[in-house]
Amino acid sequence: MYEEVARIALGAGTEAVLSRIQPLASEFAQPLEELYHRWGEDPAVAWRWSFDMHLRLVGLRFSQDVWYLAQVQGRPVSAMLLCRSKFCPQLGSIHRVYTAEPYRRRGLASKLLKLAINDFEASGGQALIISTEHNDSAMSFYEQYHFVTINESESSRTGNRIAWRISDGDSPENFLKHLFAPSTAVFMRSSDRADVPLLLSLFNAPDNRIVRHYGLQMLGDANIGADDFFPAFEQQEGDVAVLTGLTAASGAIVGWGSIMPPVYPWPNPYYQQHQLLVDCYLAAGHIEQAPILLNEMLRQLPANHFANQLLGHVPLDHPALPAAYEQAGFERVGFIPKAYIDPRNNQGTDIALYLRER
Repeated sequence: MYEEVARIALGAGTEAVLSRIQPLASEFAQPLEELYHRWGEDPAVAWRWSFDMHLRLVGLRFSQDVWYLAQVQGRPVSAMLLCRSKFCPQLGSIHRVYTAEPYRRRGLASKLLKLAINDFEASGGQALIISTEHNDSAMSFYEQYHFVTINESESSRTGNRIAWRISDGDSPENFLKHLFAPSTAVFMRSSDRADVPLLLSLFNAPDNRIVRHYGLQMLGDANIGADDFFPAFEQQEGDVAVLTGLTAASGAIVGWGSIMPPVYPWPNPYYQQHQLLVDCYLAAGHIEQAPILLNEMLRQLPANHFANQLLGHVPLDHPALPAAYEQAGFERVGFIPKAYIDPRNNQGTDIALYLRER
């Protein structure tokens, strides 16, 4: 559905047309790719945006997505994406906020963001999350719309910030407390890109039980942004990854697991061909459900998969994961002291290596 919302005069006889699109229509895919390619100078990043655009065109599971565009002479010059989980519709996330250089400082992004917020809250939305680069101008823009930073990392490889906007004026901490409240009413399901708002809230909650430095194999990153999920989702689409969510009655993902090939910063064909990494993450109120999550992940892994070893990196101070891996047939084969240092508090995490032969 394409809907024109407003027209804005830009001067010199030029005007911008503001519109919303839900879900993404095929005729807008190529123009949006061209817009975002100006942003992403790295070919690998540009390819990921193209890949993501393709998946959103072919997957009905992304029908909750709403794109907001400002177009000049039929071409997008400013855009952003509002993602919303079908399992937890009160939670959403803003992505792909970008304006082409010649059209900046004309209020286009402001008008699109205000439109997205109004649409989201008018339909019952309660909390919006955004991951942005660590720079003052970006955050001052979002602070105008009452986004509050809860996680910040200056020393990570991306240097990003995680900010929340709560519609009723409540604090992000209180919202997260209710979202991840302990619950016995949970169910297992496969996870995909439509879960990005839920995964952002899980991995960036103020919870020291989550080892963010090894989360999704993001080596050395303190906060996890939306694009950090791409390696897992790309391999999932290629049928070489198992992604499983433990979902509570609130609709929130309170536990998440991945089984996928290693993504190391150096080429290592042997490990990529013969090993799979098995990672589990749980919110504080659900750590006792680690065996349920781990066993379901292993059950989903095809018996004829090529890998002959499963490898887990497990924080030794976790009260549930070491025992869960051992119960699932993993054997502790190594130890890495202070493997990952959190730049926010300079504290390290001791990691045990668990191996299971297939």
